[in-house]
Amino acid sequence: MEEFLTFEQRVQDDQWRGRGVRIHPTAIIQGPSLIGDNARIGAGVYVGPYSVIGPNCVLSRDASVSRSTVMPGVYVGEGLALSDSILLSDRLFHVRLRTCIPIADSLLVSSV
Repeated sequence: MEEFLTFEQRVQDDQWRGRGVRIHPTAIIQGPSLIGDNARIGAGVYVGPYSVIGPNCVLSRDASVSRSTVMPGVYVGEGLALSDSILLSDRLFHVRLRTCIPIADSLLVSSV
């Protein structure tokens, strides 16, 4: 829990960003959301309410994350839309559907 205390920016009442975060000007960040250290948010990305982006993650162009957690060091591919999910580098847990989906396509999801 102490790692959350190192966040250098509380952008708004419901948005927190870590050190070294790079966000493209066309990205939309809606709170409550938390973006970890050294994360990169690409052009046209949407990070929606109740989302956590782990440290060292990369969200590629036009990706969307809503009510989801992206674990540390995960690459989210171009145009991928996540909702109600927990994303690891090799599998997706959909919380509402109670399903685990293995992901073999490194263009969609992989380790950074």
